[in-house]
Amino acid sequence: MSFYVYYGKLANELLVAVLPNGTVEHGDPIHLYTKKKFSSYKVKDVSVTDNGEELVAFNDGYYAYQAVSKKAYRELSLTIRKDGDSTAATVALVRHYDQPLTAIPLSDSPKIWTGAIDFQQWAKNESFIAIAPKGLGNGKPVVALWQWTEDAKGTPRTLSYWTGKQESEATNPTTFSFKQGDYYTLNCKVNAKTNGLNVTIKSPSNPEVVQKELALSAKVELGAEHSFTPPRPAQHQITLDCSLPRAAPSLPRITGALPFPAGLVDTLTYSAAYVDQAGYLAKYAVKQFDQLDKSFHQLEKKSEARAAKVTKLEGEIVRLGEANHVLTGQNAGLQKQLDANRVSAADAQKTLQKQLDDALKALVKTQSLNKELKSYIDADKLADIERERKHADHEAADHKAIDFANEALKKSHEVEQQLRQTLEKKNQTIVKLDASLETTRAQLGDANGNISRLNAELTVEKNERAEAVRKLGEEEYLRGSAEKQLKTSQALNVENADTIAKNETDINDQKEMLRQSNILFKTVTERLDKKDRELEAFKTSSKQRTAELQAQVDAADLHDRSHHVAAAVPKTNVSTSVTEIVA
Repeated sequence: MSFYVYYGKLANELLVAVLPNGTVEHGDPIHLYTKKKFSSYKVKDVSVTDNGEELVAFNDGYYAYQAVSKKAYRELSLTIRKDGDSTAATVALVRHYDQPLTAIPLSDSPKIWTGAIDFQQWAKNESFIAIAPKGLGNGKPVVALWQWTEDAKGTPRTLSYWTGKQESEATNPTTFSFKQGDYYTLNCKVNAKTNGLNVTIKSPSNPEVVQKELALSAKVELGAEHSFTPPRPAQHQITLDCSLPRAAPSLPRITGALPFPAGLVDTLTYSAAYVDQAGYLAKYAVKQFDQLDKSFHQLEKKSEARAAKVTKLEGEIVRLGEANHVLTGQNAGLQKQLDANRVSAADAQKTLQKQLDDALKALVKTQSLNKELKSYIDADKLADIERERKHADHEAADHKAIDFANEALKKSHEVEQQLRQTLEKKNQTIVKLDASLETTRAQLGDANGNISRLNAELTVEKNERAEAVRKLGEEEYLRGSAEKQLKTSQALNVENADTIAKNETDINDQKEMLRQSNILFKTVTERLDKKDRELEAFKTSSKQRTAELQAQVDAADLHDRSHHVAAAVPKTNVSTSVTEIVA
């Protein structure tokens, strides 16, 4: 006999199933906990499926449940359906805890507490169940399952489940603690008044949190391992009138002859013999049942071992199937590569055969090709000689043009130097003329002053007419002299202006000659650059032409050597001479 605890998820919520008597018989209890609601049921019907598994049915008047055992009760497939509704939800439950030998009398009955957990940001009002399969006591097992709102990895609605051992004092088993996953510590104390469970949860990285009291949902009373009383037929409620039995028998007693013994002792002896025979039959039936029960448990263990072996073999089959799939893909790839290699080899063979045929055909044409090539080379030699002659003439003309340009440039530099010297002299002359002009301007100022003074004196003399008559001749002479000097100054100013204009004209002429020399120099330079580019292009084309001719000669010679058949066609020696033009 065992105590089974299963867990799973229904509609993303924790679902826990407890089978306190292990394998299910008619009338056995089944406890379910989901969505923070605990319910207890009685098995209504048990049948065997075609696969030898058990099919268990129970209901609560609103929901109908059907559980199918798998792998000798290691798993359960629970189907839930509303009465009268065709739609159903199915959840797979895995056995989390298995307590054997619960038929031995326990000092305390199993207990189940249910409620909600609130722990930091990881769990907010989530389902929480704690089970003591063997009751309270130090070292006894304890099963805890709850649901995280979000775990440390950020995954929502994950489950935390663990089986630990109670740690408590022998005199006070109602206060105990245990580890959940060797990480969380749960300190528990049973409330003496409500029989509820007060739980405090803490972890190394989070402070302790006191939880709401878990309610005692079930105090499980274990029944017998097997029932000898057959299940009662379906019961129906009816209404009928009842009355008390009669005081006297309704039927007369049997008064006919019966094989009674003669005395009381003999009658009791016969009765004891019948009872002993009945006891013998009962003991034989119990013995047979024990053998069958023992055989059943052995078959259960064998079934579990076989199920584990089947699971392992199924995993091996999956692994081998995957390996076979990979090898099949590799084989297909290798087959395609082999086919491609065959096609490529066939194409290469065809190509080589075609090249061999072309080589044999080309071998026949080699003689005429060599003759044509020789004549072409001879003609090209004559053309090269003619091109060299034209190039020499052209180069000589270019050298003459370069010499002429250099000579013109030299003369231009000489003219420029002469013009610079002349310009410097003109500048000196201009400076001297500027100084003379300043002097003349000063003299003119003095003359104008004299004129003003003379006019003033003339005015005075006119006023003093009598005295002026005597000095009139002298004053007239002075006046004529001054006027003559004034005319001389004016003529000198005109001459200086003409000189300056002439100097400016000479300077402009010299600048124009310098500009024409620069233009001539630039033109000659551009012509020289153009000749250099033409010369380089001619050198490049000559080298390319020479390389092409040399490549044709080498290819013909290589073709002749690689494909020539000595027995069929005699070798022909072709000597070529290619002269590279070096500028």
